[in-house]
Amino acid sequence: MSLKRILNILAFAGVVAVNWLADYLPLNGQTTGEISDKFPILFSPPRYVFAIWGLIYLFLLFFVIYQILPRQDDNIYVERIGSAFILSCLFNIAWIFSWHYEYFLLSIILMVALLITLVFIYSKLEIASNRLFFGEKAFINFPFSIYLGWITIATIGNLSAFLYSLGYENLFIGQELWTEIALILGGIIALLVLFLRKDVFYSLVFVWAYVGIGMKNLTITNIYYIAFGMSGIIVLSILFMLIRRHSRRRKYMFY
Repeated sequence: MSLKRILNILAFAGVVAVNWLADYLPLNGQTTGEISDKFPILFSPPRYVFAIWGLIYLFLLFFVIYQILPRQDDNIYVERIGSAFILSCLFNIAWIFSWHYEYFLLSIILMVALLITLVFIYSKLEIASNRLFFGEKAFINFPFSIYLGWITIATIGNLSAFLYSLGYENLFIGQELWTEIALILGGIIALLVLFLRKDVFYSLVFVWAYVGIGMKNLTITNIYYIAFGMSGIIVLSILFMLIRRHSRRRKYMFY
């Protein structure tokens, strides 16, 4: 087993420990959620939506265990990730500290750094074209699809919180308008990844978050309709893609 793969395990353990301690202690006397509540932004989903972190960490646990198995010593996709996973863990930990100590500008920089690192990993996995079996995808592709999807949303949310601290009016844009723009742009990103990368799991993360945002803003008509409308478009696009893929497979069976 290489040193890099051992460090992957230690880095992941560090992320889980710091995130748990941040709320258990809590770090700087306040939980992650309590800080978020200081920013009543419209883009933020209800608390239950953040339970997706449990799913993300479960799949990442699958990855760090899978990558140390003897049979994976020559796995090209594990090798392509390289040290980027360790770097992503360090950015995750640093973000927790910056958020809890309310260095919000720094938190955005670290969140963007984490996003870029995950985009790098995602591109190296070639999710649209790699020939991994379903079981292998569950240990390699799915963890980073879900993780990247959530961090894409979290980056928009982090930026929304920072804009709230500055005062939207000072930037000549209201919070409702910003949220509407952010929902539409996020939805477009999810659709692009779906059709270019054929990645259902990345897009489903947006559906999960957008339904939550819509439910939280039932009284704000525009945001409610956009959040649920974009969710519906993404779901229909996923169904269209899956049906089309199934039809192609059936067609090839008869040749």
